[in-house]
Amino acid sequence: MVSRNTPTRFAVFSLVAGTLILAAKMFAWWLTGSAAILADALESVVNVIAAAVAVFATHVAAQPLDADHPYGHGKVELLSAAFEGGAIAAAALGILWSGGRALLWPPGLRHLDIGMGVSVAAAAANAGLGLLLLRAGKVHNSEALRADGQHVLSDVWTSVGALAGVALAWGTGVERLDGTAAVLTGLALAWHGVAILRRAMDGLMDAEDPEFVARVRAAFEHARVPGVHGLHRVRAIRSGTFVHVDAHIRVPGDWTVQQAHAVGTALEEAMKRETGITGEFALHMDPWSPPPHASVQ
Repeated sequence: MVSRNTPTRFAVFSLVAGTLILAAKMFAWWLTGSAAILADALESVVNVIAAAVAVFATHVAAQPLDADHPYGHGKVELLSAAFEGGAIAAAALGILWSGGRALLWPPGLRHLDIGMGVSVAAAAANAGLGLLLLRAGKVHNSEALRADGQHVLSDVWTSVGALAGVALAWGTGVERLDGTAAVLTGLALAWHGVAILRRAMDGLMDAEDPEFVARVRAAFEHARVPGVHGLHRVRAIRSGTFVHVDAHIRVPGDWTVQQAHAVGTALEEAMKRETGITGEFALHMDPWSPPPHASVQ
């Protein structure tokens, strides 16, 4: 049974749409024999595999917190993105091999008018799908949908490059331009796959997000709790839509534990509302003594 959570529904739609687009591209390759169009179709194979993985990842990520996973299951989406980046890089190697063969031994192009028309239609469908997935990934904070959307949009540029190569080969009669377009497509695809893989690895290793840290600091300044100051050592762990933030604050050393706890809890809730995160803040209290004759603000 398909999960009812929204990111999973988008992932299922991506899988179905990607399969239909792949079928169209394979038909265009069968018609034309073009290495560039084959390169475009090979990337769509990765799209379909990645969409299938995204269905699983978004379903698992939507599961609630439990005793074994106190920060939730959201990091599975980063694993999905890492897999997609690796798969894209692997597809790039296959495309480079296919393009190299076409450079050495041109396959002989045919039925380019119909084949290019099918490819244009497939590229347009991919553009719509990619924009939809990127928007859904942003709205639902889903790294799996973001990675899928980025890949699908990169596939559009792959299609544009492939079609340009085929058009040049068709117009000039130099069939090796078809193989050249395939090789350039493979190089661009390899770069894109490595970029997705790097982003996913940064997330898995909890790399610092300066923009988010700035939001936390701004939320602290906006709260302005009397007696509390000096927010420092801000760190965040992301797990899908769940974010755990821990930081240190300075409070007067003569406050009671109960007083510091009450103020800290109120500040955590205020910062949570201000940043709009789904998750938790954990503030560590550092004792602080104001300079003589200074008032506590």
